[in-house]
Amino acid sequence: MKRIITLILTAVILFAAVIVPISAVNYDDQIAPCYNNTIKTSTIFQISEDGLATAILDYTGYSNYTTDATITCHIEKSRWLIGGWKDVSGASWTDEVTGVTNTVVHTFQLSKKGTYRLVYEYEIRGTGGAADIISDNIEDTY
Repeated sequence: MKRIITLILTAVILFAAVIVPISAVNYDDQIAPCYNNTIKTSTIFQISEDGLATAILDYTGYSNYTTDATITCHIEKSRWLIGGWKDVSGASWTDEVTGVTNTVVHTFQLSKKGTYRLVYEYEIRGTGGAADIISDNIEDTY
C-alpha cells in the first residue's frame, strides 16, 4: 500500500513539474537607484595615444524639478610599485552648471605613461528632494 501511495505521489509531482512552467529571470541589470532630481549621468574618460586625457561628464534631470549641479573631478595616477593613487597636479576641476541637462568637457595633457583614473562626483539639485550625490571613478592606461 505504501508503495502505491509513493508511486502516485511521484507521478503527481512529475506531472506538476511538466505542466507548471518554471522560469528564472535575472533582474540585476534592470535595477537602478532612484534619484530625486536625476534621470541619468554619463561619464567618459579616455586617454589618446599621445597622452591627452579627455573627461566628458553629462547629466540629465527631470523637467520642472532639476535646477543645477556641481560636478567635480580630478585625475589620479596609479603608483603600482608602492600601491595607491596620487593626484595629478593641475588636473582638477569643479563646474557649477544650471539646467535640466548639461555636459562638461575637460582635457589634460599627461606627461608620463601609466594607469590613470578619473574620480568624479555629481551633486544634482532641484525641487524633487535632497540633492543627488553620484560618484565613482573610471580607469584608462596609456
